[in-house]
This record gives sequence, structure tokens and C-alpha cells, in this order.
Amino acid sequence: MNQKFRREDILEKATELFACKGYTALGINEILVATGMSKGAFYNAFKSKEQLFIEVLDFYATHGLNRIARKLKTDQRKAIKRIEDFYSEMIDMQLAVNNQGCLINSAMAEMGSINTSITQATCKHYNDIIRGLKPTVVEAQKQGDLNASIDSERLAELIHSSFYGILNRQKGLAETDSGKELIRILLTSLN
Repeated sequence: MNQKFRREDILEKATELFACKGYTALGINEILVATGMSKGAFYNAFKSKEQLFIEVLDFYATHGLNRIARKLKTDQRKAIKRIEDFYSEMIDMQLAVNNQGCLINSAMAEMGSINTSITQATCKHYNDIIRGLKPTVVEAQKQGDLNASIDSERLAELIHSSFYGILNRQKGLAETDSGKELIRILLTSLN
């Protein structure tokens, strides 16, 4: 039987699998069973598990950047409030996915020093996130709510890296209130 697969459907399913199991623990056979692909179809489409994972990271990052653009767009709220609300919402989303954290962060932690291709992909996407956050940080600096003497890109990186730390902590605690409080404290202290 020659079944056709929508690449986006495969990437969605693979994103769920990698988020749950990580790169190392997820086997090709699990991917095949979950997606319904044959081994031949898989290798014809992706060539390797590494290539699939890099495409999954691209797919995940694209959705994340779109979310950043939607949530941080200019509206009536002050920039600092949009940043706080964005991260609070991201923290709330973790309960729906059993506190799996961010796939890019998890991939950086698991594969960062092991696989050069995956490291390059995660670094690219991390930097894309920082660039997506930076305009709102600049706006908050101009409004006097974030310290204008700190480079805006470094400030965006500090905020987002702190968020990654909060996600890692939440994996063990399975609650969101302290994470939201930590984001508020961080943003207030950066004024």
C-alpha cells in the first residue's frame, strides 16, 4: 500500500513525540508506529532521525515565533505588561503539556554538546526568539519600565533564559504560580 503523508502532520506528531521522550530516548520504530509511516517512506522523506528532528525544531520554532509576534504586538497595554502576559501565558500552557518545557530548550540541554547539527539548529532558533522579543524590550526601555542602560538584546536574552530556567524548575514542581511570580520579580528588578 502506497500511502501519502502530509509532511505537516508528520512534523506535528514527531514534535509531540520528541517533546515527550527527548531525542535520545525516541526510537525510529516509535516514530513509525505513531505516524503510520513505513521505514522506507520515513527514510525517503527524512533520510535520518537527526534530519527529522532538525525539521521538527524548525517547525516548532516557526510556530513559536508566530506566537511571539501575535502576543507581543503593539496594543493598548504597556510593553512590560505584554512581556509579562506573554510569559505568564507560556507558563500556563505548560500544565496542558505536562510541564514538558520548551522543545528548543530541552534539545539544547540534551544534545547541545553532542550533535553539531542539532546545536546549530537550536542556537539559530534561540537567537530568533531573542530577536522576536527584542523590539518589545526596546519599547519597554523607552517607556521607562526596563533599564535602558542594558543592551536590549542582552536584556531580551536574560529574560528568555530566565524563563527557560523557570520551565526546568516547573518540570519538577508541576505548578505555575511561582513561575509567574518569578517573571514578575525579574521584570520589576530590571527597571
